[in-house]
Amino acid sequence: MHGTSECETCGQKYKWRRRNKDSPPRYCSLKCRIWKGMKGRTRNSELSEEANFLRIKKYYEKYVVKQEGCWDWKGIVEHTGYAKLGIRPPIKAHRASWIVHRGKIPEGLSVCHNCPGGDNRKCTNPEHLWLGTHKENIQDKIRKGRSNTARGSQLKVAKLNEAQVKEIKIMLKDKMKGSEISRLFEVSPKVISRIKHNETWMHISEN
Repeated sequence: MHGTSECETCGQKYKWRRRNKDSPPRYCSLKCRIWKGMKGRTRNSELSEEANFLRIKKYYEKYVVKQEGCWDWKGIVEHTGYAKLGIRPPIKAHRASWIVHRGKIPEGLSVCHNCPGGDNRKCTNPEHLWLGTHKENIQDKIRKGRSNTARGSQLKVAKLNEAQVKEIKIMLKDKMKGSEISRLFEVSPKVISRIKHNETWMHISEN
């Protein structure tokens, strides 16, 4: 069965073809079908700050299990171990907890765990959370021995090895220019800059 119809949402005429169906499709695309169903509703991106806060709080309170110590979660838990609110856009439960109990998360900061019995990614107890930069969060994981990811020359994208980085750090300490070092080791100046500012290879010391 095939024919030409007019979309009920945008009014555009479109051709269609169907098998084993008596009626033609009502919309020209999935987008138009969704928008028809959303007619009269406010998109999440158009919500006021207060309305968005109430939306997050509503879903957070629905799934959190408040108890002594680490709080449990009866909602979605990702394969990484983090609890999550299944709203659009999705948000990790510990970040939602910070918003509900502490307020807005400053741009560029992460909500980090500091659970007394060992960091529990599913925990959303505000007393077990703290704000830090991404760098501070990574450093905290390394200190606690929770960083089980490859680092240094173990990374496939690594262009240097530990011995070279140690030599670079000595050169930087001796005030040698990053552009000169990058030429010597045939890497970009950005690679040297990130080493200099401890954004990478933080586990290597020049001593």
